[in-house]
Amino acid sequence: MKTICFMRHGTAEKIKSEGTDYSRHLTDKGKKESKKILKSIKNETSFNCDVIITSVALRAVETASIAAKKFGFSKEDIIINEYLYQNVNMITFKSIFNKIDNSIQSIMLIGHNPILSEIVSRFFPDFSHEMPASSAVSIDFETDDWNKIFECGKNLKFYKFMKSSKLTKFDEKLKKNILTKFENEVTSLVEQSKDEITFSDLSKIDKNSKKFINIFSKQIDVITINDVKILSGIKEELELKILQKAESKIQKANEKKEIVKNKYEQENLKLEKKENKFIEIRKSLDKKNDLEE
Repeated sequence: MKTICFMRHGTAEKIKSEGTDYSRHLTDKGKKESKKILKSIKNETSFNCDVIITSVALRAVETASIAAKKFGFSKEDIIINEYLYQNVNMITFKSIFNKIDNSIQSIMLIGHNPILSEIVSRFFPDFSHEMPASSAVSIDFETDDWNKIFECGKNLKFYKFMKSSKLTKFDEKLKKNILTKFENEVTSLVEQSKDEITFSDLSKIDKNSKKFINIFSKQIDVITINDVKILSGIKEELELKILQKAESKIQKANEKKEIVKNKYEQENLKLEKKENKFIEIRKSLDKKNDLEE
């Protein structure tokens, strides 16, 4: 399997009167956001970077330098490709991939829009929108040959972008869908718990599922699409809490049942003793009556 992580450079300075598009630096915001995205990729995904290839433009090279530091490369290890800056097309990408040695499993390719968004759309037609600055898309290709990545099966592993990015309607739909999916999983989990035991505070758990989603969407700066690690972690934590609550409720119910059962047995014994005593008294009275007669 081969993996490519396509990353767009961070937010760059506007063209100065004495400068050019080629020489634009990253802004402080661009550096900060690129670091956050790359940290998220390094810590929250299985992506292992073997090679970093970047456009020759300064803003892309600076983004690549941040990536190199994050993945333990030296700046000298970065491969700078001049063809990723101007007149880029699919033939450019094919020529780049065809030159990669098959011993290499994964690459990070840092470049520009619109071509980055276009090539991702080439692999996934539904991905028809503009990638925001600092965003990254990772794709797994079901082949061991870089020459065959345009022909083989593929899987979009993650799409990461800053929560503060200006999102398209498509992005917003994806974000909504993944949060809805999480809510459905929580609801399903609650429904499963209903089969085990009826909670007196079941409505609170339903409300908490929405609270978890709000916390999830507000706390993190990087929104992850098709990367379920964070969601599954929250789901597992919630599942554990619900199951623990269920076990606790069941244990208390069984203890209460046992207490009631013991109490019932004790009451029966008392009644039985009273009944036996009553029978003895009755026999004694009957015997007394017989003697008097």
